Amino acid sequence: GGGGGGGGGGASNTEVTRVLVGVRPEGLVLAIRALAAHRGVHLIAPRHRKRVTGVIRSDETPRPPKTRDAFVTAPSSREPITRRRLFGKQVSNEESIPGLQGDHLTGTLSETPFWDVGLTGTGQVIGIGDTGADRTNCYLDGTGKFAMYETRYGTALDEHGHGTHVSGSAAGSSVITGANADGSAFDARIAFMDLSNKSDGSIASPTSMGAGYYCYARSYGARIHSDSWGSNSDYYAINELSAYTTDAREVDAYADQNLYFLPMFAAGNEGPSLSTYSIPSNAKNTLAIGAALSPNSGGVWSWGSSEMYCDPACAAGDGPYYPYFSFLAQVKGEHGVEGLGVYALQIGGPHAKHWAHMNGQIRTINAVRSMSLPKYGTHEFAPATAIAAVPIDACSPLQNAGDLFDKVVIVDRAGSCYMWRKVKRATDAGAVAVLIVNAVYTSYHYFPSYTTDSYNFVPLGRYFDSPFFYPEDAVPDSEPVTIPVLGVPKKEGELLIAMVVSDPHTTLSVTGTMKTSAHSFPLHENLAYFSSGGPTHDGRVKPDLVVPGDAIESAEVITSASDSDSCDTVVLSGTSMATPLAAGTMAILRQYFTDGYYPTGTKTLANVLIPSAALLRAVAINGARALKGFDYYGNPIDPPPSSRQGWGRLNLASSVLLKSPDVNQAAADTPSAMIAIDAWGGGGNVSDPHHATELNATGDSRGYCLDVTGSVEELRVTLVWTDPAAAAVGDESVINNLDLFVSRVTFEKTTQIYPLGNMKPDTVNNVERLIWSAPDVGRYFVQVNATHIAGAASQTFAVAIVGQMGMAADEWGFFDGGQWTEGLCAPENPSPSPPPPSPPFPSPPPAAPARATRPSPPPLAPDYPPLPPELFTVYGRASLVGYLAGCGAFLDANGDGARGVGEPLTTTDSFGGFSLPANALDPAVARVIVDTNQALYPGCVNTMINNTPGMFQLSTPASLSEQVAANPLTQIAGALIAGVDGQESAASGSVGANLWIARAFGLPLNTRVTLDKLDYLELVLLGGDSGDDAAAVLVASATAGNVIAAVTNLLAPACGNQRACEPFAVDAVARRVAQTQASASRRRNLLTSLTPVGLETGSVIRDIAKDAVANAVAASVILYESDVNSDAISAVANASSHAAAHLLAAFATATDDPLDFVKTTAAVVAVMQSSEMLLAIRSASVEGVAGLATEDTGSTDMLTAMLDPNKLAFLVSQKKRTITVEVPKSPPPSPPPSPPQSPPPPAPKSPPSSPPPNATSADAGSDAVLVADTTTSGSRSVKALTVVTALIVGATVFSL
Repeated sequence: GGGGGGGGGGASNTEVTRVLVGVRPEGLVLAIRALAAHRGVHLIAPRHRKRVTGVIRSDETPRPPKTRDAFVTAPSSREPITRRRLFGKQVSNEESIPGLQGDHLTGTLSETPFWDVGLTGTGQVIGIGDTGADRTNCYLDGTGKFAMYETRYGTALDEHGHGTHVSGSAAGSSVITGANADGSAFDARIAFMDLSNKSDGSIASPTSMGAGYYCYARSYGARIHSDSWGSNSDYYAINELSAYTTDAREVDAYADQNLYFLPMFAAGNEGPSLSTYSIPSNAKNTLAIGAALSPNSGGVWSWGSSEMYCDPACAAGDGPYYPYFSFLAQVKGEHGVEGLGVYALQIGGPHAKHWAHMNGQIRTINAVRSMSLPKYGTHEFAPATAIAAVPIDACSPLQNAGDLFDKVVIVDRAGSCYMWRKVKRATDAGAVAVLIVNAVYTSYHYFPSYTTDSYNFVPLGRYFDSPFFYPEDAVPDSEPVTIPVLGVPKKEGELLIAMVVSDPHTTLSVTGTMKTSAHSFPLHENLAYFSSGGPTHDGRVKPDLVVPGDAIESAEVITSASDSDSCDTVVLSGTSMATPLAAGTMAILRQYFTDGYYPTGTKTLANVLIPSAALLRAVAINGARALKGFDYYGNPIDPPPSSRQGWGRLNLASSVLLKSPDVNQAAADTPSAMIAIDAWGGGGNVSDPHHATELNATGDSRGYCLDVTGSVEELRVTLVWTDPAAAAVGDESVINNLDLFVSRVTFEKTTQIYPLGNMKPDTVNNVERLIWSAPDVGRYFVQVNATHIAGAASQTFAVAIVGQMGMAADEWGFFDGGQWTEGLCAPENPSPSPPPPSPPFPSPPPAAPARATRPSPPPLAPDYPPLPPELFTVYGRASLVGYLAGCGAFLDANGDGARGVGEPLTTTDSFGGFSLPANALDPAVARVIVDTNQALYPGCVNTMINNTPGMFQLSTPASLSEQVAANPLTQIAGALIAGVDGQESAASGSVGANLWIARAFGLPLNTRVTLDKLDYLELVLLGGDSGDDAAAVLVASATAGNVIAAVTNLLAPACGNQRACEPFAVDAVARRVAQTQASASRRRNLLTSLTPVGLETGSVIRDIAKDAVANAVAASVILYESDVNSDAISAVANASSHAAAHLLAAFATATDDPLDFVKTTAAVVAVMQSSEMLLAIRSASVEGVAGLATEDTGSTDMLTAMLDPNKLAFLVSQKKRTITVEVPKSPPPSPPPSPPQSPPPPAPKSPPSSPPPNATSADAGSDAVLVADTTTSGSRSVKALTVVTALIVGATVFSL
């Protein structure tokens, strides 16, 4: 149907008669055709029936509580009133408002700094149209609170309650003690239009949005209008039609003809899918508001929660819960795709500081397992230089293949070939990771569960619309690659390509899967699940901003059933609740200008300015903060500009300069300076030099020269213009296209930073924004171009700028009719000479785990700067029974766990040897850290068993005088030195920690000075008394390594990152050592019975695993202890204890047959740390041991076999056939001293030498090589042992 008197620009009612025709949606097309055939009809404009925006009441339960059962009848943990009653916590309007005024920013010292200086909405009128407003509620009964209450379309009552709630949120105010639900602009007045006389939430359709609606509020002084209602856009999205209806067009027309009037609409409650916005929130000139979580919201659900799968009954709403949607859980539950996770990209390189605001914001999803199966199961990778493939679609041989080695390769999903083919080409060229950029801005994911009917499905139709995708296509004709492969949304992928083209030294990395929990991010950093998304049909960003809208307490209708309290409130959720809070905040922003706070930040009457709606939008969007989290159901959010969160979360303190004791302008988040350019000639301040500087025609431009004086604050620049309405319904594209350009200007050159590199200007939105972190000090040029202006009318615009900057001095008479250009903006003098060259730019370190004393291994960084002439060498070997070859090793001189500038790095040789130069070091602090990260060191392997190492990191104290050894026991010692329960629990240095380990494992006490120095594998093979002692250490090391690897992988699925889990496993074993050593016998235990630490007992390992889980939960690395399956804990504990018992039994043969003992020990490690075993443990952790039936048969058999000692013995015997034992050529060290003898003399400062090409024989005159392998002759196994019978070293003879 139509309406009369459009936004002021159409024909009057004396010229055109408008007829309202009611049509059901399914008959819309036929009705239009019939009406169009009538000769008297000149215009047909559909107008929707309207409802308030689907309020979600506090008693609705949208999902089951977190439990392993799919559905239960218990109340939801998210239910707001339940939470309030349980925990005494309620979120009134006043408790949601601090997040809008700057609370949570580094520079604000008050929750409400704007209220504190008197910016409370005084002098402002907010227009509201809704179901009515109860003016007897104490929040709305103040004298003069309502400037207007119009009943043209309704009554004087609120039959529904929605209108009362939103009115209270916008401008409610009460002086009654204890009434704490005031609105965000509590001193503003309300111009209210009652649109309903029904209790079902339906409202009347105004005859027009202009003369029939907005004009009423405007005539009473309203310049901001808040509307929490709209029509569903599903019909248009399903049929791929524009939803730019009559209402949307009339909103734009009215805003264009009344440039000081700001319409605001709720985005809708049909999320989390994109393309679910309400109409007319899709109008170009509105602020469409989405909903973020509030302090009273429940914790965000994990995207990996299997119980989040919503089956068809759930989707149809047949159960006790409303439909819900978690994308990755739905993919797993409905499509059976396992192993998907969300990863955040980190940006590094020389210009990474400018992208600090994007670090962790670019979220990706990994490829399916048939395409990529990294060795450790996660798609993390260390910082590596990024490069775009040529051609970018990688569907033909790569022209730059020679440049891709050790690089992160970016390819486009588009093209005529399968994605796995692109990945294979990049992998064959030596890539360390592949990023696949989506070919479209919105992917449509098919979920049959949501086909219940045509209009009431969740999400939209059969398709979940999302910018995210997981790389998957036809099954490749080759094995999956073993490097990370991630799918990147198109918008972010285009930015990454522009980054690496502009700066070829840009690096990218991923530090593990992202976490979703109540503690991963503050609640206000997450999006409400119901918040509808864009983009509009023509691709514009909607919503514009997000504001807390979940579980908001505000005024309620006073009924006869109410008690005498006239301040009744109710908790509701929805974008309906977010929009009035935003409208009140925008009223405060408008008061900021009308009271003269701009540009000084203090109230100055001479600076009174009447802002245009475009300027209000520009300032609010310019300071909006990106949400850091997820939505309520764990769905990832793309960074702004986003069709889920728009341009970010509204925040006044980061948008304007406010001089107040409660705002620190020196902080990074609060502006120290602000420029507001309002080119509108109808308002503003006539003394402002930018007044009436509209763009007059296509090709016209306006330029502004900035002097940036500091790099602490971001430089933010936002352009907004109010665009004319389209001539016809359905054409929602911009009419006048303006473009923003920002450049860094020096005497020598101009570098454009927006749009970046090869990116094209935005031709779709009438909002454009630059954020440039840590800007270099100097000149910047901002230009607004009129790329296209239709007709003869001029186009006004607004620009908001914040940062440590100011407008450059008017040296060229700009305000006397001249014009800034890039050339005029350039400084007159050359740039200062560059400083002396600095060391190569280091890659950013990976995120540290929960305990600061136990960080993750450092990434591979550029070669360290040359040291002064070498004075010392730190050298030694690393082993997990077998030597670790091809792994990273660096000298952590300051003991912080991360490799810093000047700390040397090397890779281990084939016998685990490393040699690191050093000048001087503190032996009490310095350590050698050995890193087995396959992303950095793909050749890292346990040579004896030819397996990928089962532990991620080994460390050992560094020494300038002796060889050192890194093994699982030295890693435990490091945890004991750091103190697993605080510094008071720490061991006294390495000797004290080694003593605790010796007592707990029943080792010789003299190992307290040799545990981190000797190569016990060599000593075992030498035999004799020292060999017997060495065998005991080897058993302890193998047992500890097996338990740590097993517990780490048990925690890994819940952690989302195996590397992040390992410190908790190490600490749990170390804690057990610390607990048992005190009561252990001081006499040597001959390993003929259980050791004091008890790793041969299933109950002990079960306690260790539970301890690791509990501490990971306490550190918020794991959400719930139940996330680690209890049956899996028991199975892993039993398997590990059987392996330890098998090692004890093998120890009895160590003296008689050292070689067989070593091979048995290695075989047990090979079984326990095999990829099949660790995969089975990770799978059991999620699905339980019974769930392994769905996994690979080999993995299932491996874990279950370990529970049977006989099957374990068989597996070990099979592995022994594949073991090759080699020891280095260098002479073995002297036998370990016994106290109180002095330690052995210093070893030479040369690194362990490398083996000859053929290690199975020894040339005459060479050092000795001891080698054992197994050859097969027919059905017999024949042991071949090559031994040099005597070795002369100096004057000492070692008989073998």
